[in-house]
Amino acid sequence: MKHAVRNAVRRDGRLVAQLAKNPVQCASLIGTLHYALRELDLVAKHHPHLLQKFGGHAYAAGLTIQEQHFEEFSATFEEIALSLLTPADLERVIESDGSLETPAMNLNLAKALAEQVWGQGFPQPAFQETFAVESQRVVGEKHLRLRLGKTGQVFDGILFFHNEPLPDRINAIYRLDVNEYNGAQNLQLMIEYWEKAS
Repeated sequence: MKHAVRNAVRRDGRLVAQLAKNPVQCASLIGTLHYALRELDLVAKHHPHLLQKFGGHAYAAGLTIQEQHFEEFSATFEEIALSLLTPADLERVIESDGSLETPAMNLNLAKALAEQVWGQGFPQPAFQETFAVESQRVVGEKHLRLRLGKTGQVFDGILFFHNEPLPDRINAIYRLDVNEYNGAQNLQLMIEYWEKAS
């Protein structure tokens, strides 16, 4: 699949669309491939011979197909997805709840946010700031542990699945998180998106 949508879900006016070269996560079991995908209704209706089993709900569906049908399934899925999606659906939209004043960026607020129930239609708050990258180091071979400065205060941060050095200043979208390590709790900024600050 050249460009297929892993998920495109509207959440309270927010669109989350992720493009991937291989959105199908598969495991081979005796010549049969099992897949977890979203929104397969049209594939099942228009090409029922491709599917041995199909089920699930609007946000999580599963299916079983024979391995020899994979290429046809892949082309059909992409064709249907592209017919339903507009270019705007394929744009990544990042929304934030704005900037937090430095005193509000604290462990108590992170704990209060962690106690709430977030989910579909009610996403966890994300904030936007410009930070000085005071220090950075790779942890677990694929993540960056950060020290981020803002108005004279320094915050711990983590950027998952990124191990290349960041520039000295970044604009970031982040969530407040409680980092628990060796019995201690500390505020941690989970970086969800960043770009070089001008």
